[in-house]
Amino acid sequence: MKKLILVLAILLVASPVWAVLDVNIVKVDSDTVAITYTGADVNLPRAFALTVTINGTGTFTATSLNNFKTGESTASSRGFGIYPASITIDSAGVVSNYGTPLADPCSVGTTDQILPSQSIVLEFGSLYYGDVNAPAASGTLCTLDFTKGTATQITLGTEAVYRGGIVLENGDQTTDTFTYVIPVDECLSSSATEYAKWVEYGKPACWCFRKNCRGDADGQKTFLKPVMSSDLTIFKGAYNKSKADVKALVVSGMPGICADFDRADTFLKPVMSSDLTIFKAYYNDADNTVPECDQAPVTTGPYNFWTN
Repeated sequence: MKKLILVLAILLVASPVWAVLDVNIVKVDSDTVAITYTGADVNLPRAFALTVTINGTGTFTATSLNNFKTGESTASSRGFGIYPASITIDSAGVVSNYGTPLADPCSVGTTDQILPSQSIVLEFGSLYYGDVNAPAASGTLCTLDFTKGTATQITLGTEAVYRGGIVLENGDQTTDTFTYVIPVDECLSSSATEYAKWVEYGKPACWCFRKNCRGDADGQKTFLKPVMSSDLTIFKGAYNKSKADVKALVVSGMPGICADFDRADTFLKPVMSSDLTIFKAYYNDADNTVPECDQAPVTTGPYNFWTN
């Protein structure tokens, strides 16, 4: 119990000395990151007090916190499982609930702690008996799920004003900021009006062809012309079909939805006469006379990058 009290106190009082420790954010998948630490071979951390923020319209989700340890560190289950921000200790000094790394929304120094949120405070501490049970010199503190929206980066900082930042077992303290740049892995921007429909149809790469919205269904040029008979074949296969049929349709190796040039439905059908009008306007035209989809007349996008 004495060591546990020390963990709670050491977050508040520490000498600010640079420590050799790397705490970072790494990608797990397109909407999950992990908070990791390395370089603690000589001097282990005793506690972490971290701020995590996401910019733009991104948020950490209601099920954001994952894969965090709970309780004391043991040889079979190493880690930082003491959570000073939310731990519950009864009148007899016994832990009744270790809580979670997420700081209580009413505690000092927090902002909006109710998930989903753009800014959270996390606390991790260690408790163990004997070196054999100590946390590993490197590991993962937790993973965080997020919704991207217009976000471009997640920033991991240390909350040193009230909680001491990152405190090592010898009393050294480090305060630093680590930035994770969210990779742009979707060709179509989430701000595009057709984004939801793009997701519904499985995020087809063809919608990010430079001239798909002008009738180029296959992303290829014939005689240096982007809209030709091969595109007409795809269009004819998808024309006047239901959404369900178009979702399942593949013509010449291309999804049927590639012929939905205007991204609109007519009578609940994605490929109709309005798409034919677009196709006819650019059919057999030279490449340099067919504007890209982010040029006038703009009807689709914006795009993060082209796929052809």
